[in-house]
Amino acid sequence: MKFLLVIMVIYAGMFSVLVVRNHQLYQTFGWDLGFFDQLLWQASRGNFNFVSTIGDINILGDHFQPIIYLLAPLYWFWDDVRIILIAQVLLITAAAVPLYLLAKKKIGRQLVAIAIAVAYLLFSGTQFTITNEFHQSAFIPILLSLGLWWMEIGQTGRGLAALFSLLLVREEMGLLLGAIGTMYWVGKGPDFLKKSGPLLTIGGVVGFLLLIKIVIPSVSSQGKYIHYGYGSFGNKPEDVLISAIKNPGGIVTSLISPPVKVTQVFQSLASFGGLPLLSPSSLIPVVEQYAVRFLDDRNIHRWINNSHYSVPLGPLLAYVTIMVFGRFGTFRGRFRTFYLIVASITAAIVLKTPIWSVFKPQLYFTTQWVEDADRLVAAVPAGVGVTANNSLAPHLTHRDKLYLLPEVGDAEYIAVDLADGPNKFAPWPYQKMREYIYRLVGSGNWVIQQRFGESILIRRISE
Repeated sequence: MKFLLVIMVIYAGMFSVLVVRNHQLYQTFGWDLGFFDQLLWQASRGNFNFVSTIGDINILGDHFQPIIYLLAPLYWFWDDVRIILIAQVLLITAAAVPLYLLAKKKIGRQLVAIAIAVAYLLFSGTQFTITNEFHQSAFIPILLSLGLWWMEIGQTGRGLAALFSLLLVREEMGLLLGAIGTMYWVGKGPDFLKKSGPLLTIGGVVGFLLLIKIVIPSVSSQGKYIHYGYGSFGNKPEDVLISAIKNPGGIVTSLISPPVKVTQVFQSLASFGGLPLLSPSSLIPVVEQYAVRFLDDRNIHRWINNSHYSVPLGPLLAYVTIMVFGRFGTFRGRFRTFYLIVASITAAIVLKTPIWSVFKPQLYFTTQWVEDADRLVAAVPAGVGVTANNSLAPHLTHRDKLYLLPEVGDAEYIAVDLADGPNKFAPWPYQKMREYIYRLVGSGNWVIQQRFGESILIRRISE
């Protein structure tokens, strides 16, 4: 256990450096870091506003994610956006402990248990979730890992509590609970797991439907659940179900086409040496996770493992690997430890996962445009209403009014960094944003107060 803790400290330290440095280099954005940070900062000051001025979206009506408010007290100790970036690192890293304890219980070998925990940490979905700004998904690995561990050792009360807590992270987790329940129900586990299966399946699916049909629409600023839509398979879950019944071949084709989907599955399994394939019944929750992402042909960015959408796969694939080793005794002896470590490290190298960025010199080099942006952020008066471009927004969130360009609202200042770069001006392209800013200045209602290279602070002078 001590050796694992050393690994975790090193891992968390490396990723803390990486996420903080990414933020300092303006590689974080109003969506999503600024959105979460503004609301959590306000909550830490007793203002449970729930609706961010970034996009006018209710945080409970976007996704059902009240669990993130557990992080609000952190701002009492450090009033800085970086606190939640580091908290995300620690939350995701911590899931290695219950996975290790479960592996040691099931397999009885400490080195194998450490290897499985390391495979989880090196999994691409785990790493990319840490570096993908901040999301409520940070809570998924620890709750999922704790739930699976407690369920397997017979502490079903704690296990069910941890697993059902996933409904406080994101409404789609109800479908994952349904899949976990099905796995217990049809698997060869002990009776206490089989008895818990129907409860998880029914409770998870019912919880999901209640959240998207009643709870979220009742609190949403739009008055509806805004994440409906599975493209060609329909708008609502029941539409997808009808499509599956009427056209099962189309569903199967969509799960494997285009080829990038198969590639993502192969890469995920390769991180665990392909071992999860040896326990098909334990793969039911994994299949559910792939299906939810792959059937969505409207949001194709969900297909790839380089975002927070793939974070449940890390604990799930680690769990299946534990089941393989524990039940079937695959690769007896030290070879299995060596095989799993080599597989996970090789996959991390081949897939060029974020951990290697810590060793790149450019991470520690500050360009002129970054220095100019720093000076601009420092020049913005505290507490005033500001509108900013996407890359500046998370550096200006600790105020009641922060808008995301092109929205101006009643902002007193515009802070904009016009040095071109990826995602810096979303939802607009660079040239359109540049023309818009100079059109505002030319209107006579705004004046350039300070300029640092391509970073400009603009003040409102009239309506």
